[in-house]
Amino acid sequence: MVATHNISLTDFHVLQQLLRSANGSCRMGDIANGLLASRSRITHQVRRLEEQGLVKRGSMPQDRRAVLAALTEQGRTLGEAAMLTYSECVREHYLARLTRPQQAAVAESFRRVGEGAEEALNEPKGRVGE
Repeated sequence: MVATHNISLTDFHVLQQLLRSANGSCRMGDIANGLLASRSRITHQVRRLEEQGLVKRGSMPQDRRAVLAALTEQGRTLGEAAMLTYSECVREHYLARLTRPQQAAVAESFRRVGEGAEEALNEPKGRVGE
């Protein structure tokens, strides 16, 4: 990511989270939860992305206390290109080594793990890992 797009892998994950959101924007706390990162880590990452012109911060109209991160047009373009690069790297370095049935098994395993992670994220605070 760094060599091709001049962003870190963590930057990529933040951009990816924003690209997957409904309108290219997300509350900072939701980004932190989605990436299993601290709010201070996400604040730092978003600040760096903002300095590069890839993201802008603002408050939510409904709740001025909440900070919203939103993709800029430049951020959307770079994020989409980085997602293609990431997909190509995964395909080339990991999936190409597997047969079709092995790829299907890996995909099913990741789907199940993802469902478990999603359920854990949606549990009330203090219950994860109990």
